[in-house]
Amino acid sequence: MEITYKYLTEMEARFGELNTRMDEDKDRYFLKAYQLTDANKKPLKRVINVTLNDPATFAHYVIGALMSAQEQISVTSTELKDEATNYIETFLTDLHKEINARLNLLGMANAHWHDSEQVCMRGGLIRRITTRWDKNIFVPDVRPIDRRWFSYEMGMNGLKMACAQFTRTKQLIFDEYGVEIKSETAVVRDVWDAEKEYVYIDEALQKTNPNPYKYVPFVITIAPTGSMFADTDAYSKNGESIYALVRDIFDEENRTASILQTQNMLTIRPPRQYKSDRGERGALPDEDISGIGAEVAVEKGGGYELIPQGDAKVAT
Repeated sequence: MEITYKYLTEMEARFGELNTRMDEDKDRYFLKAYQLTDANKKPLKRVINVTLNDPATFAHYVIGALMSAQEQISVTSTELKDEATNYIETFLTDLHKEINARLNLLGMANAHWHDSEQVCMRGGLIRRITTRWDKNIFVPDVRPIDRRWFSYEMGMNGLKMACAQFTRTKQLIFDEYGVEIKSETAVVRDVWDAEKEYVYIDEALQKTNPNPYKYVPFVITIAPTGSMFADTDAYSKNGESIYALVRDIFDEENRTASILQTQNMLTIRPPRQYKSDRGERGALPDEDISGIGAEVAVEKGGGYELIPQGDAKVAT
């Protein structure tokens, strides 16, 4: 089957609810500015909006704990001697070092650091594993993939097709794929099935290569959190992030803090009405009386009066 750009976008759309969840988690993780809204989700005016740092603090604490963990490679066997298992352990340790060295050359983070953030915030780990020999040199080309920008099709025997999406500079695109583009950056879709690799740059198919592995060279591991129900919307709850049980609480914390801060500002400068013989057509005094110790002359029988308001601070 020829994989077209239309087919890819239709496949990506099936991950829409999951991607929306990950986008919303990213906004909390990066402390997107909170906006106090009414019951109809419309932004309120003349309020103080507060964005607490609890989501970022929680995430960085957990991710940092995972990053600080030391990986321990252990090979056990009932048939191999210790000398053989030690050899395999040394090989795997060196392989991981070479993988990280190659990632650093590409300007990418250490694979373990990438995995720590991915499993916490995206709820899964994905890697493209295309190790190969290049002129008698072993190339451990293992790429961590962001789950948010990955889509795939499953078959009866595992992965049938996979698409990893990247935003790359024109130089990286030329170095890896030999394709020249006019813009400084472009969206690259690296698509694999058991027969071919398809390289889409923006919306155009730029290159196809035979797949020497004869299988789709991606490994997908989903975090065992969330739901495994068979409902039509269950996939968005599959492989949950560490925000699964608290994401709505973060929003309510920001709402409460915003309301309280607005109330605090109202104690400094509460709403007030100015009484005068001219009523609504009357002009307000030029001097602001909201500061400490401010004085102003007013008409006899007129002047300022506070507008009644509820006190939410004590109740909160």
